[in-house]
Amino acid sequence: MTKEVITGSEALMRALREEGVETIFGYPGGAIMPVFDALYGYTRGENKVFDHILVRHEQAAAHAAEGYARVSGRVGVCLVTSGPGATNTLTGIADAMMDSTPIVVIAGQVSIGALGSDAFQEVDLVGVAQPICKWAYQIRRPEDISWAVSRAFYIAKIRSTRSCCARLTKECTDTYMRMAAYKDYKGALLSALSRAKYAGDN
Repeated sequence: MTKEVITGSEALMRALREEGVETIFGYPGGAIMPVFDALYGYTRGENKVFDHILVRHEQAAAHAAEGYARVSGRVGVCLVTSGPGATNTLTGIADAMMDSTPIVVIAGQVSIGALGSDAFQEVDLVGVAQPICKWAYQIRRPEDISWAVSRAFYIAKIRSTRSCCARLTKECTDTYMRMAAYKDYKGALLSALSRAKYAGDN
């Protein structure tokens, strides 16, 4: 029997679907393009899962996610690229933190080998965002996407109702992995619950 293999980008789409996401605010760019390629198939046809709202600036994506969260009572999600795309969301991240608004910012990142090398559009968003959000994490392996997304959503909507930030390196979005390595929702959520104790209560 042939075992199914999926990319990290596909794993992200499935993880967001399991979290009940319906609307994503985003602006595409180089490092996050594989994710947008996967997103395309989830926004059209009979298998449509998400509504993607294309904004004109990444800051608008973060604030739109805030507004959506406040009106709907759901977690707002925005999807942006690395470098300036990611840093443009910082005002929205900080505002969501101060106003206890649940949003999850998913940003692209350069390849692992280029981290910390001042590569084109390489910014340490995790380091920059940590003081102004509840949880920030750099995802380096596609196998970690499922639990990282579950943890971000758990912290954003249950633990603290504040902003969370996750970054995906290019290896995460492009690399194929066995479906067996993609943790199912329940397993990922249990992992998130056990790990969330490190997030604190404030």
